[in-house]
Amino acid sequence: MVSVFNGKLPALLIVAMAVALGGLPGVRMAAAQASAPGDVAVGSGSRVGEAVVRWEPAAGAQGYRIGWAGYRAVQSAMAEGVPWTERFAYTDVRSSVRSHTVANLMGGERYAFIVGARQASGAYRWSEWQFHTMAAAAVCPDDGGQHPPGPAPTATPGPTATPGARNGKSVIVFADLNWESSLLQNRIAQYIVEKGYGYPTDVKFGHTMQLFQDLQRGGTDVAMEIWLPHQNAAWDAAREAGAVISLGTSLGRDWQSAFVIPAYLQAQYPELDSVADLKDPRYRELFATAETGGKARLVSCVIGWACETFNARQIEGYGLSDYVAIVNPGDGDALYADIYRAYERGEPWLGYLWGTSEPALVLDLARLEEPAYTDRCWHTTGACAYQDGTVLIAANPNLPVKAPEVAAMLREWDFNLAVY
Repeated sequence: MVSVFNGKLPALLIVAMAVALGGLPGVRMAAAQASAPGDVAVGSGSRVGEAVVRWEPAAGAQGYRIGWAGYRAVQSAMAEGVPWTERFAYTDVRSSVRSHTVANLMGGERYAFIVGARQASGAYRWSEWQFHTMAAAAVCPDDGGQHPPGPAPTATPGPTATPGARNGKSVIVFADLNWESSLLQNRIAQYIVEKGYGYPTDVKFGHTMQLFQDLQRGGTDVAMEIWLPHQNAAWDAAREAGAVISLGTSLGRDWQSAFVIPAYLQAQYPELDSVADLKDPRYRELFATAETGGKARLVSCVIGWACETFNARQIEGYGLSDYVAIVNPGDGDALYADIYRAYERGEPWLGYLWGTSEPALVLDLARLEEPAYTDRCWHTTGACAYQDGTVLIAANPNLPVKAPEVAAMLREWDFNLAVY
């Protein structure tokens, strides 16, 4: 994979590195039900645009998720009937952490902050919202007071180090997309970049389109997974604009489907083998719940992922709108918890998964048959299966200048599905 490690990384070394950097994402651990974090407090950081979030530990927490959003954006979401989760940015930290600094916030703006304790099931228990108005001027770390407004500092000619830089080397920021194969690849790449090349690293957590836009603006340097074809439009536009570059592929090709069921269910109902069968009252009722009004419950794509739109278009294209009720989980952990709960109880389940998702790797599942993918179908009605995805490594165009050896290493990346 990289010359500094003299070839490809053995699987045990990959696992060891991932554990050293915070554990294997997506692996469920048996633990008591965690409580919500207590005594959450927010204060100003030592730099302009920074807020420090602190909390008391939650018993049994497997980790924490910190969320933040502009207060006006949250109000707007509620007024429009949009889930407030779409307006928040998130980052994950280990269970031993008790505070987190959020940077790049707008001076003078009021923000909402939340902290969630991750359960063993993958779901979160959230704290009460806390609000903090960012200072319009820098906050002095010594006395906590605000400096009076003054003239902007004059730029000094010559190179300047990125905040957090070490030995004159800039921080390499990875896009922490919220699914486990991306998180695992990030941790491995971070280890190599830090230990092999001496660059400090950081991550920014978020969902697909949010982080892709951030990559173009230079808020992140690397995204280890850009999934095509369903990011084709955004990817092609960004490349034509010179806002991103491709460094090669990761994972290879992977399947995905919005019509996955447990194999034990298909064994019990062998005639249930295609998406058209969901119009049959027997199968519609099989997946229906008290909340779906007699329609089959389909657990679809996570809010904010590109597949959220495509799955909804497939439902309409197949003529299933009157037969299927779409449920969009708030994050990947909630999606996984949903199928694990059904599988453990031997209950019916219908929903979206992909080949490298943890449930697809550890559970016995089946996919309902769909018409084969064609470009014409996909770009018109959407009434056909997903094309197997091609997964790219993308970078901001400044990366080869900022860290040429890191860009060269990523061009040789060889973390494929067989390794995963």
